[in-house]
Amino acid sequence: MATNLKPNGKSGAVAVACGVIRRLVGGRCGEIAMELVPAVDGRDVYEFEAKKGKLTVSGSSPIALVRGFYDYVRTCGLGMVGWA
Repeated sequence: MATNLKPNGKSGAVAVACGVIRRLVGGRCGEIAMELVPAVDGRDVYEFEAKKGKLTVSGSSPIALVRGFYDYVRTCGLGMVGWA
C-alpha cells in the first residue's frame, strides 16, 4: 500500500513519519512516497528506492520509515541529519 506524504489519505504510521521528515525538509516532503510494509519475523524493516527523480521509502513502522529516509540522505551524501 503506497501512501504519499501529502495530507490526504495518510495512514497513522505514515503521518507520524511525515511529521518528523517535514521538520527536516519542509514542503519537499510532499515529493516523497511512503509505503507501509509488514514487519519480518517481528522485526522492523525498511528500504528506499530513488528512481526517475522520485524517492520511495518503505518501512514497517514510523521509526523504520524515518530510518529509511535517514539512510537515503546519508548513503547518497545529501547531508547530515541531526534529530535534536
